[in-house]
Amino acid sequence: MRNFAEEGRFIAMDLGGTNLRVMLMDIIPGEELKTEQFNTRIPNWAMHGTGEQLFDYITKCLAEFLIEKGVQNDGLPVGFTFSYPCDQKSLRSATLLRWTKGFEASGVVGEDVVKLLEKSIAKRSDINVEVVALINDTVGTMVAAAHETGGHCHIGVIIATGTNASYMEDISKVKYGLSKSATDYKYPAMIIDTEWGGFGDNAEADYILTQYDKIVDSFSEHPGVNTFDKLVGGKCMGEVVRVVLEKLTRAAIACILNRIRKKNMTVGIDGSTYKYHPFFDFWVHDKLKELVDPGIKYKLIQTADGSGKGAALITAIISRLNKRKQQQQCKIDNHMISIGKNVEQINEIKENGEESMKEKQNSRIDDVNLVTGDMSIYESFNGEIQNGRIHLPTL
Repeated sequence: MRNFAEEGRFIAMDLGGTNLRVMLMDIIPGEELKTEQFNTRIPNWAMHGTGEQLFDYITKCLAEFLIEKGVQNDGLPVGFTFSYPCDQKSLRSATLLRWTKGFEASGVVGEDVVKLLEKSIAKRSDINVEVVALINDTVGTMVAAAHETGGHCHIGVIIATGTNASYMEDISKVKYGLSKSATDYKYPAMIIDTEWGGFGDNAEADYILTQYDKIVDSFSEHPGVNTFDKLVGGKCMGEVVRVVLEKLTRAAIACILNRIRKKNMTVGIDGSTYKYHPFFDFWVHDKLKELVDPGIKYKLIQTADGSGKGAALITAIISRLNKRKQQQQCKIDNHMISIGKNVEQINEIKENGEESMKEKQNSRIDDVNLVTGDMSIYESFNGEIQNGRIHLPTL
């Protein structure tokens, strides 16, 4: 590990699962590391082409960065972080055992990675650098943590596109690898790269695998390889979630279709995940057939901006209904006004009738039947009629 006396200017390259970083680092004792860096996503053609294409692309990015910084001819030492399973015999020699994290560049497995990089560098006359070390990203994490804490770091863990860990082991417990070392090892401890991403490749993790993990693994570039990597790493995280969401979505839609059981049902679907994922629509269509009861006819309609259009349409419907309600209320109000007038007329008639009855009750009509008009008690009618009322003389 560091003794904190290191100083100078150095180049670091980190080939991760999806990105390539090139860094120019100034190390000054007692000060924080000063870093300038270039970061780019590795194109698919480089990941899936030939090894020569891959390392030529890496060297091209390195050269462009060094020229931009004006240090292309300074002969700076390069440390190369190569985060893939290797059989490493020395700091400058590592044979790739297998690709992981989506890489499939041909002609690299079984070859010395440092030599392939140096071969690509040698093709260029515009840069002067020397590859002095190849490390794993977990080892780099350990050293960086030790620098930041001013002491030791015992375990380095990576949780990124993939996952891995390294740790410091007593040399007395190291049984494998020393016999293949290109140089004598004279230190009391050794950093061990666990490559724990491969845990489960021999069925050790079958008891924790879900149906979704198995689906993702079966469609991966290397089925059955780096099982723990696929369970933890970010590369498969989105795919696992996608598989879960797709299955739950189709199950939920099928449940409602089976409940409604109408003829020729339509399902409208909108949303960014459904719209922009290249296969989500196909998967839901395909798997619904397995879950919807036979004989139920339905169709899925993907609406463009359905939620927005729906809001406008609902607003229009509500406006129409409110307008109709206002019209109906206006009719009711007019009808109530008409009824009110009739009630006033009825009340007026009633009041007039009551007054008339009172006058009749107050009159001294004892022998005249006003209903039948029977006036037989009198020989002649001596009364008079005024304003429609009968006035009889007092007896």
